[in-house]
Amino acid sequence: MEYLKYNLQRKRNSFFRNLIIKIICRKRKVYSHYTLYLAHFIDLLKLKDKKISVCEIGGADGWAISYTNKNVTNKTMIDCDNTYGNLLEKQGINFIHTKLGDGKTEINKKFDLVILNHVMEHIIDYDAAVNELYQIIKPNGFVIIRCPNILVNKFSFWNDFTHVKPYTPHSLESLFKSNDFTTIILQKFSYDFFTLGYLFNKKVQNWLSSLNGDEILYVGQKR
Repeated sequence: MEYLKYNLQRKRNSFFRNLIIKIICRKRKVYSHYTLYLAHFIDLLKLKDKKISVCEIGGADGWAISYTNKNVTNKTMIDCDNTYGNLLEKQGINFIHTKLGDGKTEINKKFDLVILNHVMEHIIDYDAAVNELYQIIKPNGFVIIRCPNILVNKFSFWNDFTHVKPYTPHSLESLFKSNDFTTIILQKFSYDFFTLGYLFNKKVQNWLSSLNGDEILYVGQKR
């Protein structure tokens, strides 16, 4: 069974979570709460009024870049699994079928913002991957990383048979610092509490997202 399909099958939303999501969509007047994810970081990084190109790596069906805005002039997905390639192309998202960190990545485009949600822990040659990230990010561009926090997850980190590299907040930050990125945000992160935060203002949302977080949120800027 392909990993993406396996991973989707084991994800189940509770009744309470689905109810909260419906309330959020009505409050924010969006068809899906997923569209708010990219919008949140564009606003946070003060990119809202700039023409930007966005890339997600290993993002499956592209939910994290589903936000549509006239200032987001280009959206690209890079993935080693082409399960959603045709679907993404139909949605106007450029799809590049390649693997980050294998030394064979040849991407001629450069981006203002690159997103990796739960990808870094799957990459063996992490230093090569970050070097490739540096090459595809524009000067002063940003990278957003979410990955499990081994200090919180401990041995359960290995329950996902595709995990190969655990991170602490310090080790993740050190990896990017050594590759000429400046830390903008480094914190514990809970996606469920982050989602709940859409019911409140951004200050409350940022506070909620750090509660009981079993993830690391790292935002770095290319020097």
